[in-house]
Amino acid sequence: MSAVGYFSTAIKNGTDNCLIATHQGRRKYQEDRMTCYPRVTVPVLGEDGVEEASVGIAAVFDGHGGKEASEMASQKFFDYFLLHVVFNTYKNLFSHSKEHEEAGQDSLKFKVDDESTLGILEKALLRTIQDIDSEFTQEALKNDYISGSTAIVVLWMNGQILVGNLGDSKALICSRKT
Repeated sequence: MSAVGYFSTAIKNGTDNCLIATHQGRRKYQEDRMTCYPRVTVPVLGEDGVEEASVGIAAVFDGHGGKEASEMASQKFFDYFLLHVVFNTYKNLFSHSKEHEEAGQDSLKFKVDDESTLGILEKALLRTIQDIDSEFTQEALKNDYISGSTAIVVLWMNGQILVGNLGDSKALICSRKT
């Protein structure tokens, strides 16, 4: 499946199974924004090349000084994240292909584990936050925004969780198991 196919498949997953609660506090308007995609299909490296995997994504952006930063972060997060997952997956694929070619090997068999996949997701998450920060900085300078945002992002795949935290926001893990 091409990268374009992943974008169209992932967008269909939407937020049909996310429950989000917020508390506005004493402000006259809500500065916080959220995004959640419980089942996003993304490309990952499998033993024979690129395969599909389901990743869950939940993010809370706690705005301060205005809603502009948290609004942009929530709107841009998914597209940037998916772009970087696709890029890093294919970058690793081409890197492995070149190694096999230089070694004179005909078949492409990859050593794939959850750690390498989580590494791709971690790189994509870091780059996503950097890109949003860079884009918002340009917008803020152009429009005299004084707002900012913290971020807490949780990714889950195959029973493993990756958490990214920027600022003082917190995430809680809850389960039905006692």
